[in-house]
Amino acid sequence: MNFRAFLDRFTTGKFARALRNVSYLTAGQLATQFVAFLGMTIIARELGPDNYGLYVTVFTFVGAFDILNLKGTSRVLIREGSKNLESMPISLEKLIGIKHICAILSIIVTIVSVFFVDKYDDFLKFYIVAYSLIHISFVHIPVFNTIFLAAERMKWVALITLGKQLFYTVFAVIIVYQKVDILWLILLQLSAGFLALFVTMYLSRRVLKFKLFVWPKWEPELLKPSLVFSAMGVVSFLHTRIDLLMISFMGNSTEVGVYAIAFKIAKYMQMIRSQVSLAFFPMFVKRFEAGSVRLSLLLKVSLLLFSAVAAFAAIFSLVAEELIVFLFDEKFQASGPILSVLIYYIAFGFMNLPFTSAVVATGNEKSMLVIDSIAPVLNIGFNIILYYEFGLMGIAYSTLLTRGIMTTLGVFYYSYILKKQGRLQ
Repeated sequence: MNFRAFLDRFTTGKFARALRNVSYLTAGQLATQFVAFLGMTIIARELGPDNYGLYVTVFTFVGAFDILNLKGTSRVLIREGSKNLESMPISLEKLIGIKHICAILSIIVTIVSVFFVDKYDDFLKFYIVAYSLIHISFVHIPVFNTIFLAAERMKWVALITLGKQLFYTVFAVIIVYQKVDILWLILLQLSAGFLALFVTMYLSRRVLKFKLFVWPKWEPELLKPSLVFSAMGVVSFLHTRIDLLMISFMGNSTEVGVYAIAFKIAKYMQMIRSQVSLAFFPMFVKRFEAGSVRLSLLLKVSLLLFSAVAAFAAIFSLVAEELIVFLFDEKFQASGPILSVLIYYIAFGFMNLPFTSAVVATGNEKSMLVIDSIAPVLNIGFNIILYYEFGLMGIAYSTLLTRGIMTTLGVFYYSYILKKQGRLQ
């Protein structure tokens, strides 16, 4: 094969299209997260810990009921659409009626639930009731995005997501500098969500025609896998994002604001792990297709990743407090020690990466649900015990302790499953 033919192979056809799509999504995600982080620094500085805590509590409480939105349907639709794009409207129309019900149910349950929380005052409850309408956007945007993904039009997903974040960030910064009530930020977030919804709906229907309003159809072959993927999402929420919600119940809005800064920075860093996982996943698939893999090799890679990231975490923890003060002002100085602990959470995330990649590469992703289902019980239990003993630092200790236990259990359980199947030796 000459150089010209080699170059054509990688600049035309399916490979080139796949590379462009990955580039669109990656670049779009990086740009969106950069804008979001920039907006977070300005909004938090201007609002201060107390008001920023109220702001975060609204979004966290409403977002908690996103677990009712059957988000796993998106993966099922992408799978069906990737097989045959022309027949995708059939699958979509079977599920979209159910998604309408999910949106209504999520709004109702959010509104009813908030009135049982005595800890929240009337203003906070009103903010939550107003923002609960965002569930319409939460439910439907992922459904419409499946059309872009199945049709390999990823640039629209990236552009709409980035456009939404830019719209919100620019006007949010203007609002906070005006020193007005956070209700305006909530209304702005609603506006950004619905604007993105209408744009996504309009463009997706130009790619593929489908009926938007149809009666719900209960199709077991589509709903069963959707429920499995949705259950994994519920477990993930209870394991990670529930911390801020629990602080709002057990503590106050100032504590929510202080913890949220450290939590969000750690979350941004965790994205690096996700990108590394995506990059190495094809290699794991090919290696396991070629034959069994030595367990000692996975353990060596696991320990190497943990050691490298833990060393980075140790260095980062020394400057975490100064970084917080520089970015968010001295009002958030208490977030520094929390971040110094949470940063080690990422090290455990990298430690289990070889084993989770191996499990998914061999089609054993359901075994992850077995291990992950234990995490919420540990996390919630440790949160309650350690918060009343150590305050906000206790929540950080709980996160680290839970992750450490889950990583250890995962290594043993995934090794057992893969050895039993002859995938490991």
